[in-house]
Amino acid sequence: MGDPTRASIEDAPDAPGPEGLWEELVELLRRADLPVEDLEAAELGSFALARRDGRLVGSGALEVYGSAALVRSVAVEPAERGNGLGGRIVGHLEQRARSGGLSHLYLLTTTAERFFRRAGYMNLPRDEAPLAIRTSGQFSSLCPDSAAFMSKVLDPAALP
Repeated sequence: MGDPTRASIEDAPDAPGPEGLWEELVELLRRADLPVEDLEAAELGSFALARRDGRLVGSGALEVYGSAALVRSVAVEPAERGNGLGGRIVGHLEQRARSGGLSHLYLLTTTAERFFRRAGYMNLPRDEAPLAIRTSGQFSSLCPDSAAFMSKVLDPAALP
C-alpha cells in the first residue's frame, strides 16, 4: 500500500468536474502567482492534480500543440514544497505526454528555472520556439520576455 502521508496525483476529470474544483484550482494558481487569464473551466481535463486529505495541494497542465506541448500551471502549496511533489507532478505530465505520442515539452518560467533544469529541461533562446508554441497565450503575452524558455526532448528519434 502507498504512503498515506504522501499526496496523490491523478488526472483531473473533464469539465465541469466536481463542484468547486475549478475555483479551487484557480485559487491555487493565483496564490502561486501564475497566470490564469487564459484558462477556461473546459480545460480542466488537461490538468494533473495533487491532493492530500481531500485538499488540492498541487497542479500542472499540458497545452498540446501537435507533437509538442507547453507545460504550464505547475504549482505546489508552500507547506508541501521540498518533499518531491513538484517533481512527481512534472513526471506525471511527462508520462502523459509520452503516452500521447508527444516528442517535445516546452515551458516558460520566471521562478522555477533551477527546478526544471534538475528535471532535465534545457534553456533555449526564445526565438527557437516552434511557431505553435510562440502563438500560445503563455508565450505571446502572459509570460514576460525575461521568463526562461526551456525544453525537454521526450523522444530522441524526433531530434533533427
